[in-house]
Amino acid sequence: MARVPNPKDAQADGVLDAAAQDAPAVPAVPAATQATDPGPPVPVMIRVSALQPSRWRIGRAFTPEPVLIDANSLTEAEIATLRADPLLSVVKVPDSPDV
Repeated sequence: MARVPNPKDAQADGVLDAAAQDAPAVPAVPAATQATDPGPPVPVMIRVSALQPSRWRIGRAFTPEPVLIDANSLTEAEIATLRADPLLSVVKVPDSPDV
């Protein structure tokens, strides 16, 4: 029965096969620098209501009745548009991260 060469023996003898010599070295990444999965985004809720009977902005109708919106579903431009409108009240829901 033929003896299967042990790669450690080949390295110790200074002999490596061509595949091992051509293989690119993969640098070890320290655990502290490895990316961690941030998980799902934290819901950032804003409460929007109109200061008049009806107000249309960002393709939505707002009334004096407050509406809760997950800010993660809006673009930064849409949030800025809502906040800039003097006829809308836009309030971050307490215990929600800053928008």
